[in-house]
Amino acid sequence: MLTNKVLKKLALPHEPGAWVEVRMPSYLILDQARTERSRRSIQLVQGIDFSSFNTVTREGTGANEEDAFSDYDWPTLVRLCLVSWSYEESPTPDLVSELDEATVRLVVTELLRTPSPE
Repeated sequence: MLTNKVLKKLALPHEPGAWVEVRMPSYLILDQARTERSRRSIQLVQGIDFSSFNTVTREGTGANEEDAFSDYDWPTLVRLCLVSWSYEESPTPDLVSELDEATVRLVVTELLRTPSPE
């Protein structure tokens, strides 16, 4: 399936009358978002001395929705999958970066829960 042909318009419940249209993320977009998330995580921990930390294990914790969302870089997903919106200006990377958190969370939730066709 060509994912760029699968579009979905999402109403923004926190902004009456506003909407965004997103495309289904391709395997390449998902890979880019995972890679960017990994890169950012590595940057955050560089230079930390872990020798003083106790070893912590996560027993009994199952994967949940938040775990799946944390695997991806949200700005990358939104930038690459948002194709149009109800605002006057056309979406650009700079304008997409100005979206509020509620809108980004809605978009990412929809992008990551979109089932693969059977």
